[in-house]
Amino acid sequence: MQVLKPSRKHLCAGDIFTYRLRGRHFGYGRVIRTDCRFGGIGGTILMYIYDAFSPVKERIPELNKDKLLLPPLLTNRLAWSNGYFETIENHPLGPMDVLVNGYLIAQGEVVVVNDKFGIRLTDIVTPSERLRRLSRG
Repeated sequence: MQVLKPSRKHLCAGDIFTYRLRGRHFGYGRVIRTDCRFGGIGGTILMYIYDAFSPVKERIPELNKDKLLLPPLLTNRLAWSNGYFETIENHPLGPMDVLVNGYLIAQGEVVVVNDKFGIRLTDIVTPSERLRRLSRG
């Protein structure tokens, strides 16, 4: 990834950020929550990375929760501190911006993506695991 602009600025829900892989267009993500707990650590950030790109950093394409490049991710501030993610603006989150139910993979565990962050579910089968099981017959 290309270093854009290191920042120690406080992150807020609704922050839209950009990143760039060398030689590629700018990609976009959004901070959804900054108060998640995972593995006993508070202040974990829930973010979305969208399947949305632009050749111009400031020209933000539509960010649709139904068009994610990756499953929702839990992270810390390091990508911002090291300059890999650059916050460019904030738009308050509305109901159409946030997935109501879903899952994410964090440290090999399936975690609920809703208002019950940090609850580990052992009975959820991810799409990739479902495919693996089907291919085994």
